[in-house]
Amino acid sequence: GFHKNAQKAAEAALAAHAQGRFWDMNDIMFENMKALEVDKLEKYAEQIGLDMAKFKADLSSGKYAAQVKAEMAEGQGAGVRGTPSVFINGRRYKPSGGYSVGAMEKVLAQEFGLKLK
Repeated sequence: GFHKNAQKAAEAALAAHAQGRFWDMNDIMFENMKALEVDKLEKYAEQIGLDMAKFKADLSSGKYAAQVKAEMAEGQGAGVRGTPSVFINGRRYKPSGGYSVGAMEKVLAQEFGLKLK
């Protein structure tokens, strides 16, 4: 409920992906998390050089809406209740003290039988 722009932002990411620019759109949206209204998403798409006619058509038509909803339902079914949510080798990783590189390295080492330096 408090992520009122999340659905359209996710659709915008998929529309950018269709043009080979997912990570560029991801990065610019992450930098502007408090400004994800449709007009802002269009501005970001233009800034990263997307074909604006295609992007606007994809976003306004809801072309990716069902995919976003299906992926959200899949995540909820797996126990995701918020972000970040991390799965390692199919198991949900829930750190007790927050996410850190060191803690994740240990989990990855245990999961995949690796030795840390």
